[in-house]
Amino acid sequence: MVVNVTGVRGSIASSNLVTFATGLAIGIPLIPQVRRQLSRYMPFDAASPADMIGLCTLLATAVYFFGSSLRSGADQDISAVNSLDLVSQAVALIVIAYFGVGFLMTRRFKDATDRLGLHAITARQLGRAVALVAGLFAVTIVSGILTYYLEPNLDKQIQNNLQNMTADVSSISGALLLGISAGAGEEILFRGAIQPRYGIVFTSLVFASLHIQYGISLTVLGIFFVSILLGLERQRVNTTASMVTHVIYDVLAVIFGSL
Repeated sequence: MVVNVTGVRGSIASSNLVTFATGLAIGIPLIPQVRRQLSRYMPFDAASPADMIGLCTLLATAVYFFGSSLRSGADQDISAVNSLDLVSQAVALIVIAYFGVGFLMTRRFKDATDRLGLHAITARQLGRAVALVAGLFAVTIVSGILTYYLEPNLDKQIQNNLQNMTADVSSISGALLLGISAGAGEEILFRGAIQPRYGIVFTSLVFASLHIQYGISLTVLGIFFVSILLGLERQRVNTTASMVTHVIYDVLAVIFGSL
């Protein structure tokens, strides 16, 4: 889901620590021995400069957002998203995904689309994609309940963040726009482009770290497992199926939240 962060509270010292950790995350994958060890658990090529750059970028991004959330929890200024935010983010993520897999460099559009896992799905696969929405809700409901009882103050702030973020898209049309933009953009980038090179677990860690509206909470752990389920769906079917599941889930989540 799109997040507009207009300010993150925290001390200068903690901000410097996040910056240092982010710089370290950029540098660590440059060490050949580190890449070789990581490639034993992730399907990237340790000798590939492109895969190295991708790993540096993803690891630094995850560390930066995780560090920012750790520094301020859910106590952040989250502003409402609008239609332009949603469309622009979706377009940006899709463009990044296509160029990330070599579009106009090593692949034509059709080949890049195939690499991203964007294929037609059968009626049976569509049914399974819709059914998996229940699984995503089960995970988020459990993580939400645990956050409510174990981290009540943080849960209140998370709910406020979500209300602020979706204030302008709480209608049916707004929910559809949010669901389609977030579901399409995030799935094409994370499950389509990133996952085949860096694996389900690492991709899910990066995906969860970007949901800073939840702070460091059990809710984020739920987002991680949601990403795992979407990753398995992408692996066993294709990105189109995981996109369908994600879109339906986001649309219903916004509608239920507004009620």
